[in-house]
Amino acid sequence: MTHVRAASALSLLLGCAAARPALRSPAASTEPPAVALSWGDTRAELTASDASTDEGRLARRYAIELSEGERVRLVMRSTALDSRLVVDGPAGLHIDNDDAFPGSNDSAVMFVAPATGRYSLRATTAGRAQPGAFTLRAERLTASEGASLALGATAESALDATPGEGMPGRWFHFEARAGARVRL
Repeated sequence: MTHVRAASALSLLLGCAAARPALRSPAASTEPPAVALSWGDTRAELTASDASTDEGRLARRYAIELSEGERVRLVMRSTALDSRLVVDGPAGLHIDNDDAFPGSNDSAVMFVAPATGRYSLRATTAGRAQPGAFTLRAERLTASEGASLALGATAESALDATPGEGMPGRWFHFEARAGARVRL
């Protein structure tokens, strides 16, 4: 399930993960300062000696600098643990995803940075005290990915039957005022 909270324009992926506004702030933690995240693959492992959230989940923190309007895909893959990604950033952005792919425990988030600044990513687990190796991939996406949706218009598309690059689904984007209600 994916939880999203953002203050302005929204881009979304229609696919296997549901999106709804986050209802609370992320849990406090005893995690150490974030490590800079590089584009591409980062391999790491959660161990019993890693920091944990107040909920007892092992976690590693990363940070990445993004420019306003930059499209990003973050994917956490593991065969050893049930991965979960939590992203917090400027302009009130908060995204929390667990199980983005059907039939797997991998997590993914795709978003457009609402503001220039430092974004914090927590690579963690859905369950308590789950150790294991994982790969975290950070990718910049091009502006040509996804179709524009005009508010009030109808759009038709089909979801891919098999996962493509990153995750199954289709990118769409639209603009609306902060606080506006939009039905998809």
